[in-house]
Amino acid sequence: MPQDHPYAPELRDLLNPNGEIQAQAVFDVDGVPTISFCVGGKASPLQDPAQLLQLRQRIWNQGLITVVLVVDPDMATAYPASAVPGAQATLKLADAKVDGPWSSSDLLSGDVRERFPTWFRLEDRVDRKLLRNLNLTVRDLATCKLRDGRECGKSAAQYLVGQALFISYLEHRGIVDEPYRSKNKVGTFVDLVAGRDRDGLAQLLSSLKDDFNGDFLEPDAKKKSLWLDLGNAGFDVVADFLHATDVANAQPSLFPYNFRYIPVELLSGIYESFLGDSKKELAAYYTPRHLANVVVSQALADSRDLLAERIYDGACGSGILLTTAFRRLIGAAEAKAQRQLSLRDRIELLQTQIFGSDLSEAACRVTAFSLYLSLLEQLQPTDIVALCEDENVKLPPLRDFNLFCGPDKGNFFSSQNPLANRRKFTLFLSNPPWSEPDGESTGLADEWAAEQGYPRPLRQIAADFVWRAGECLGPEGRMCVILPMTLLLKPTSQAFISAWLTQVRWKRLINFGDLKELLFDEGRASCIVLLASPRVVSEHDEWIVPPTEKFEYWVPKADVGLAFGRISLHGVDRHQVQTQAIARSNRELVTRMWGDEFDMALWARLRLRGTFGDLLRGKHKRWNRRKGFHRIDSHVEAEKHVSSAPLWNMKFLRPERLYRCPVVAAADLEAFPRDEMSVLPSLDASLIDFFPAPASSFQMVLLRIGASARRSLRPRRPS
Repeated sequence: MPQDHPYAPELRDLLNPNGEIQAQAVFDVDGVPTISFCVGGKASPLQDPAQLLQLRQRIWNQGLITVVLVVDPDMATAYPASAVPGAQATLKLADAKVDGPWSSSDLLSGDVRERFPTWFRLEDRVDRKLLRNLNLTVRDLATCKLRDGRECGKSAAQYLVGQALFISYLEHRGIVDEPYRSKNKVGTFVDLVAGRDRDGLAQLLSSLKDDFNGDFLEPDAKKKSLWLDLGNAGFDVVADFLHATDVANAQPSLFPYNFRYIPVELLSGIYESFLGDSKKELAAYYTPRHLANVVVSQALADSRDLLAERIYDGACGSGILLTTAFRRLIGAAEAKAQRQLSLRDRIELLQTQIFGSDLSEAACRVTAFSLYLSLLEQLQPTDIVALCEDENVKLPPLRDFNLFCGPDKGNFFSSQNPLANRRKFTLFLSNPPWSEPDGESTGLADEWAAEQGYPRPLRQIAADFVWRAGECLGPEGRMCVILPMTLLLKPTSQAFISAWLTQVRWKRLINFGDLKELLFDEGRASCIVLLASPRVVSEHDEWIVPPTEKFEYWVPKADVGLAFGRISLHGVDRHQVQTQAIARSNRELVTRMWGDEFDMALWARLRLRGTFGDLLRGKHKRWNRRKGFHRIDSHVEAEKHVSSAPLWNMKFLRPERLYRCPVVAAADLEAFPRDEMSVLPSLDASLIDFFPAPASSFQMVLLRIGASARRSLRPRRPS
């Protein structure tokens, strides 16, 4: 197995002949382990249902394998990795076919998912359950009373849950073991929480802080432990979480969490819980693990020397991109050295090559947490002993060295940010905020953009980030960023694109618009992954776009791969696009979302005969067009909403009617739903003027509830 495989640590756990899983083989699809093969037979311990259940629990906690296939001499039995009660399927080996059940074609075609849909439910995956329970645990813990009668509060709840995760990881991975507990006279973390042993927990945390150092174990050495003030109800909430209780239903889980197997990148998803509602305010969201792997693979694919990379994330958030990249660097270093790196080697690699900043202090804590877990992953026993006993071997402090947080040092646009103001990085790797602030608020990003004079569509902060990213990179540096699709595909972004392309060269653009609902929860907009590098100024001191320059444009489509936790890039979804064409008009990026070269040629021929747009403008104009209204607008306070009464006499068309058929029938129209939307964020008088006469079958209001406004069309009145 290659050391630099994206899931090398997990594969080692799966295939280790002396490990706790001992899989005989793994079926890998597009770089993602999908099916685990285990040997059955009369002598196999898997004949014991309890042993088989334990095996599935361990594999489920990895969050990769979907199906466990136990192979007996005459029979193969398939089980879901998730906890689907009583689920199994058998196949006589004599009946096996190359295109039959449980063949590779059966998996790749998606037929197996059609037969067993409950085996592939996303909500049953360990990451979804863990993140859901984390959010609910923080919510419940925040309202619990402290011993002095005050509420615990969200910040303290986040910190307590984070410590619980970190300590659980240390215990489950054998770093904090029975000899360590005996030496420090403390019990297991689960027992201490269940027994509400406040002094024991304070002693455990104090010992860990002394032995491991790090930025995550206690917020302030001068203050007493948060656990000492926690009330009994708070201990019960944490105990339920540690036992993997389904918090929403108060039901015990068939599959408990085992941090011995849960991957580091997945744990960095506690960002969802730590930042809560503030992430929405900053328009910053958790990056899914499989998307993070694709982004890091793209970012490092063209690297000349992985071990010479200096990587910076200006909005590091949970640290999942930095953590994924750091694990790749560890794999590359171990492949080169042909041995497992020692803890000292890993620390040196981290301190010299991984850097991040973020406005949120909580986010940087989680990034430190994730990077520490990567340092500790699969340590040799000698390293563990040294970490616990050698005063010179500690987890390195990361805050104010590798990670910077807060409104000054952590702000990507601040002059006090010690990382963003240096052209020393080889790779800028980031999922920046996707915020479009309203007209009243201003910040350092606005001041920086005004000073630079760069185009910025709708004050989109992601645009400011990519402008600024070029200033962080050294010669031959590159950036790989996750951007909102609208930033590059909206007509209003053309000025920004044209100007930006004179200073950066696009190498690869991956449009995940077709996977929006499958990649992100909470209805986040579609995203694009962009790999680019700063241009070299021409001999005439001008930034130019060569006419022969092209870039790769990928538009992957939804397929069965996402059910297995992978994102597939197929050759049929790859296009070569001329950069100058996009500098003139970004329309081709939209057209190529569904069309290939033949479609483009046909489209060009049809345009010669006229377009629908000709009915909206020019001498052949027959229709008027106007932007509609917003049903929801987070920038408008509720008390400023206005009555929708001026629209009550107009016909109303629900967008889902158009999904079935693009032709509007009279039967599709209904009365304006005044009870459903009695008030609106705003109602421009010009919209009312757009419909001057009594409503007819051609005059209607189109509304997309919960999203941006649709356009309204009506026939032009004769002059």
